Amino acid sequence: MRIVDLSFSTMCALGVAAFFLAAFGLLLLVRAIGARAGSGYSALSLLLFAASLCWMQGFDSVCVRRVQGGPMPDFALWFQRLPVWMVLAAMAALAVCAAVLWLRLDRYVRSMLTPASLQEGLDQMPDGILYSTASGIPLLVNARMQRISTAAFGAGVLDTVALRRRLEAGDLAPGCAVRRQSGSVYLRLPDGSVWDLRQADIGANIWECVAYDVTEQYQKNRELEARNEHLAAVNAQIREYSRNMDTIIRDREMLSTKIRIHDDVGRSLLALRAYLSRQDGDRASLVRLWKNTVALLRREAGMPQTESRMDALMNAARAVHVQLIFDGALPADPMLERLTAVAIHACLTNTIKHAHGSALTIRTVQRDDAVTIELTNDGQPPDGPIQEQGGLRTLRSAVEQNGGTMEIEWTPRFVLRVGFR
Repeated sequence: MRIVDLSFSTMCALGVAAFFLAAFGLLLLVRAIGARAGSGYSALSLLLFAASLCWMQGFDSVCVRRVQGGPMPDFALWFQRLPVWMVLAAMAALAVCAAVLWLRLDRYVRSMLTPASLQEGLDQMPDGILYSTASGIPLLVNARMQRISTAAFGAGVLDTVALRRRLEAGDLAPGCAVRRQSGSVYLRLPDGSVWDLRQADIGANIWECVAYDVTEQYQKNRELEARNEHLAAVNAQIREYSRNMDTIIRDREMLSTKIRIHDDVGRSLLALRAYLSRQDGDRASLVRLWKNTVALLRREAGMPQTESRMDALMNAARAVHVQLIFDGALPADPMLERLTAVAIHACLTNTIKHAHGSALTIRTVQRDDAVTIELTNDGQPPDGPIQEQGGLRTLRSAVEQNGGTMEIEWTPRFVLRVGFR
């Protein structure tokens, strides 16, 4: 079968196919020339376009002469005698060549550096980039820098001159802030991100501005600064405490001396009261006790080094005719021993002055790491709640300052309970 044997509609359809092949060949030619792909791609594209144009012209001539009539040109006469399979094979070969040429040209374009590929690569970078002339004419800016400028200034700033001027003037959108530190400029955006803006003159009257995302580093630096400020404050407090250490030690020694004087004077007064009321007892021990108290008040003597607190309490109790009964071993810790002595002295005073008793029982209970000391007497129970004054108030203050607890029961009998952990 030849072309002349085809129906009019079939020839029109083949003519349209040849037209699209010619258009595709022209597109290939334009792309090859625009991409500067070389003479080989341009020649093949031109050949594909010319061949497709010839087939389109052949179908067009045959169809037009069949509709209008009249003699056909030599090319149309030659074309309509061609076998149909040959024309279809040629068109299929042109289509395959066009597809292969398009793929090879596309691979070539992707492998070469073009202004479009350069801009696409810059837009995909996580950092902002801006190039402009010293007079403020923008040359190159990527999408990241445009977003930063829009967020910071409300509109895109596409040149380094305007960017530098607005940063120096602080002309920023709400929620933005600029901080200069160690020669760097940090721009904080409303979304919380922080950018390190660095500008430089790279020569040839061109300025470069690069924005680096330093959000995480900036936050860590702020936390480090806050921690350093806290450490500086702590160091200042330590220095202040060191300067006041002598005063604190002197005050503590003075307080300890006052407590000892109070205890010694109290013991002496109790012993004197008991001696005067009963007209019996060890007069020599009473005289020695008062001599030591007077010497202490004159700062001519201190607590005898050979006499412990408990020995002094035992002597004072004997002087006032009160028996000290110990139920359990006393604590060995120096601090607990001192506080126990203060508690015994306070209860000894209560036994003589208020309860009029003759025996004071000191019961010590130790469980694991807890120590409880209970003191009670055999005298008259109190008439009502105990008002903490004098020795009891001093004892509570000392106990609580050392982390202990103190309880006082007044019914059915007087009990003083001191506990430590």
